[in-house]
Amino acid sequence: MRLDGRAPRGGEASPARQVAAHVLLRVERDGAYANRALHAALERRRLDPRDRALATQLVYGTLRWQGRIDGWVERLAGRPVKALDPATRVILRLTGYQLLMLASIPPEAACDQAVRLAHQFRPQAAGLVNAICRRMSRREALEPPGEGLAGLAERHAHPAWLVERWAARVEPPELEAWLEANNRESPVAVRVNRLRAEPEEAARSLEADGFRVERGALLPGALRLHGGRIADARAFQAGWITPQDESSQLAGHLLAPQPGEAVLDLCSAPGGKATHLAELMQNQGRLVALDLHPGKLRQVDEAAARLGLDVIQTVAMDARALPEAWRDRFDRVLLDAPCSGLGVVGRRPEIRWRSSPETIRSRVPIQQALLEQAVRVLRPGGRLLYATCSVEPEETLEQVRWLVAQHPEMVPVDREEVKRLLEAAGAPVEPGEEGSVILLPHRHQTDGFFLALFEKR
Repeated sequence: MRLDGRAPRGGEASPARQVAAHVLLRVERDGAYANRALHAALERRRLDPRDRALATQLVYGTLRWQGRIDGWVERLAGRPVKALDPATRVILRLTGYQLLMLASIPPEAACDQAVRLAHQFRPQAAGLVNAICRRMSRREALEPPGEGLAGLAERHAHPAWLVERWAARVEPPELEAWLEANNRESPVAVRVNRLRAEPEEAARSLEADGFRVERGALLPGALRLHGGRIADARAFQAGWITPQDESSQLAGHLLAPQPGEAVLDLCSAPGGKATHLAELMQNQGRLVALDLHPGKLRQVDEAAARLGLDVIQTVAMDARALPEAWRDRFDRVLLDAPCSGLGVVGRRPEIRWRSSPETIRSRVPIQQALLEQAVRVLRPGGRLLYATCSVEPEETLEQVRWLVAQHPEMVPVDREEVKRLLEAAGAPVEPGEEGSVILLPHRHQTDGFFLALFEKR
């Protein structure tokens, strides 16, 4: 299948590789998010399940191992990868991933497909692509990574600055386990809508639709799925399940909204946490799901309708400027703050290559502005949950300390109570400093995630 939807001609690359190259080029050249670009590309095309699975594996595998492949390409090309045009970079990375990591693909087939892609995407680079791919197929210049942190970064395909940052916080064996976990393909976690089904019932339905189902690693009520397309599952269509990482599911259990309460979810799109909160509220009360982008809020509305939830009111608004009329109005507030996203580099590998220390620093004032607003609209006696899909200190514990210093009325919930909430959810996690919760991929088999619960005195 061509990118325009027609069947490939004899000289064109396979459908899966065309889709993968197209998506990777959008990520590389246009700054697209891989998950969204891949979803859009697969929705436009009618690939058979095998090609669909291969295209997905090629996209995420290439992005995960990009750093190691780039070193290989640079040694063979005799120039920095950034000196190559985007299409050539993408084709060589895609081929390098197949040759380095996929033993099931014959080297000659990978090289042949690379040249075909070059003729389609960058004809003038076909000769260069052919030459480098032939040398790659013979594994020329595939040197073992060096020693120290730089070698560790190359071996596990993470940027050196990030490896150095994490090395300052954990011992070497744990650091390597962390890096390995970020490169491991993980099953998709789903939340069961307890207003419509129980986990056992949902699991049976998913197994009947061809999924391999496991219990959650962090939350026993969650399910982990292998194989298949979730949107096609009858359990999804009936509103029994929704995709959500277990770390994100834990946020709802810690905030623990009660039926009849007024709850505010700041920065709520695409709605995973908002719909979970509504389920925990037994679909009773009022939940305002706020986001800056009206288009993203349509996803919240669609998810709520599918799950049978009618207490959610979506509002398009900048959360840094909430109405004065909302002061002291909400019983509970969830702030899943915009952050660097460095906790989800396993699931969204392109983030590791786009980020820098400045990315982290740039998010801090935004998080603080949102925290100020969250405190203002929370009623005395109410609770605020601050969450980030990052475990970097500037975005997590340092923000906890900043909030308490700026607002003495905001008191971290007692560590023992946080522990009781975790036990009630079935989560085998020990709270840390100030009762906060830090989840790490290699420890908890989830995204990297941070949660801190406060009460307004």
